[in-house]
Amino acid sequence: MRDILIDCAGEYLPESKMQELIVRCQAADGKESGNYRKRQWLSRVESLVRQILDSILRRGRTNTYSHGVRYLKKLDRLSGSISDWRGFEDHRAYLEDLRRQHGRKSSFWGRYET
Repeated sequence: MRDILIDCAGEYLPESKMQELIVRCQAADGKESGNYRKRQWLSRVESLVRQILDSILRRGRTNTYSHGVRYLKKLDRLSGSISDWRGFEDHRAYLEDLRRQHGRKSSFWGRYET
């Protein structure tokens, strides 16, 4: 899970923020046990990827849409592993909200649906 989180963030965050993220992830690894750690990582990954995706779509720069599509497809795959959404809306509701807010961005949705 940590690798997915860092991979998604690495393409979007500045180097200084990436280093901070890596340090925090390593510190968290030592404090959490098995199943709890997996659930925590899933919710962290989901939250971070959603924030990155929201930012990409808010900015409306079509040259970054391919990254956004890749992130949304990762969220599609991850969502099946999450049973406790820990206060977040589930993936289906998030996707509906995303379509409602950014439905006119046909370049993004065309790439996502192919």
